[in-house]
Amino acid sequence: ELHLLAMTSQPPIFYWAPDTLRVLDAVRAWRAGGLEAYYTLDAGPNVHILTAQTDAAELAQRVRALQGVQDVLVSGPGGATRVSENHLF
Repeated sequence: ELHLLAMTSQPPIFYWAPDTLRVLDAVRAWRAGGLEAYYTLDAGPNVHILTAQTDAAELAQRVRALQGVQDVLVSGPGGATRVSENHLF
């Protein structure tokens, strides 16, 4: 909703770049071809792609081959939740 709100404001603000759309289109095409991949976006032009760990290497290779992709970070789930007595502030 953030992106749509920004695009329809006056003056409009476009956080997405042409390369952002290229990645979104590629993920949709890969999913249509059978690769389980889904995307989400942060507040800027960065695309986050979710997939099974078994498909992560293949997906990362495909993303790196796309024009305009500057970096690919592969991450997995973190550890279990735990109670901490340490405060962040």
